[in-house]
Amino acid sequence: MYSLVVKSLFLKAIRITAIRVRDSLERYKPSLLAFYFSNREAVKHSLASESHLGEDLYEFYNFKFIWLAPQWLKKHRRYFSTKQRGFGEKPFHSAWQEVFLKFEPKKVLEIGVYRGQVISLWQLIAQRTAMDIEVYGISPLQEIGDSVSKYVKIDYESDIENNFNQFNLVAPNLIKAFSTDFTAREFIESKEWDLIYIDGSHDFDVVLQDFRLALANLKNHGVLCFDDSSLYLDFEIKGIFKGHPGPSRVVREFAMKEMKHLMTVGHNNFFVKVI
Repeated sequence: MYSLVVKSLFLKAIRITAIRVRDSLERYKPSLLAFYFSNREAVKHSLASESHLGEDLYEFYNFKFIWLAPQWLKKHRRYFSTKQRGFGEKPFHSAWQEVFLKFEPKKVLEIGVYRGQVISLWQLIAQRTAMDIEVYGISPLQEIGDSVSKYVKIDYESDIENNFNQFNLVAPNLIKAFSTDFTAREFIESKEWDLIYIDGSHDFDVVLQDFRLALANLKNHGVLCFDDSSLYLDFEIKGIFKGHPGPSRVVREFAMKEMKHLMTVGHNNFFVKVI
């Protein structure tokens, strides 16, 4: 009996090791290395000229996160990826870091905060690079979802505060409202924004309203990012989620025509306002 238990544990350990080796080989594949180094200068030029490179940069920023990201960035991602504290993927962390270093935004807003992963990341990047920044978020701070999303039932306000405290960050400025509420609209209109991330409702009408309001109150050369918005873009990366119809329609039918497309990173799309 004892030998059977030992044998079972041994076989289980072999299976786990094989899975980890397979995952590591996939993650550190030579093609990823080649893609990064062959596109490094092109991405740098694309960001400097505020023009889209012409392809998705998921693999580029995936390499950058795995091999070049500082430990504090990786620690932040690990924390939010455990216990379902946040969505998104590793490349997004490196992409946000690059955007902040390039544009140095001062007034930044996330529409749809969830548990604070992105706004705490912004605050952390600013702290680590000595940027002067004001971080704001708009959220009902409830588990109310939409046509494609459901959320856990927790005390969101306390949860976000705890997550910020985990990294010794200054507490964010949170507006407890839906983005369609008068309170939220009035607040967005009260400032000129350097960067806005539309990460709230996935319903087309709401996303379009968020886009219109964000664009109207964004500074010239300000950055606007859409989450879950690559469904109708012409690229395929095996196993990568491309987004939902609502945000993707707004990107295809409006943002692409009214802003400069800066870059695509998986299902995130970054745009620049140019008057």
